Amino acid sequence: IVPLYYKLGVTNYLFGQYLEAEYYTNKALIIREQAYGKIHLDVAKGYYLRAILNKELQLYGQAEKDLEEAISSMETLLETGVSQDTLRLIWMFEESIRLHMTLRNNALALQFWDKTYNHYTQNEEAYFPDIIALYNYKGHIHYNQQKFDLSDEAFKMAIEIYERYDQPNQLRETIATIYSDWGVIQ
Repeated sequence: IVPLYYKLGVTNYLFGQYLEAEYYTNKALIIREQAYGKIHLDVAKGYYLRAILNKELQLYGQAEKDLEEAISSMETLLETGVSQDTLRLIWMFEESIRLHMTLRNNALALQFWDKTYNHYTQNEEAYFPDIIALYNYKGHIHYNQQKFDLSDEAFKMAIEIYERYDQPNQLRETIATIYSDWGVIQ
């Protein structure tokens, strides 16, 4: 029944029913943490989902704590070889970027940006859409810091990477957002 609680949490999240999603996510997380302890993939996933939900509910302090738990658990799972799911950790880093951007904690957002970027640039061709999104985040972070030259550089880099991989019908929405954000910021 625990996997069903988690799936109900995810489904309610996808439908924007955040309070219901949080209810089911909490039920699954409590049971899994009691059964497995904090260092388990299902527990890390539960903290990650709850962090996203708490961010949507504007419970930023709890979202930050949940992300810290999720990241700590994933890092331990990866270090001990119990999991090979590096990409899940990177998604957690990306969510940390977004959370700290919301909180205007630019220094932390940039720290998570570096960790995420270092992973994605190991295979730029495979991850170029993610790298473009990262540069869009970086442009916003520097704008929030009132470092407008750095903000411009980040947005230009996103556009440069997009043009380098010029694949028709791909990433049009992302690049349109970057051009729009850049225009609004300038």
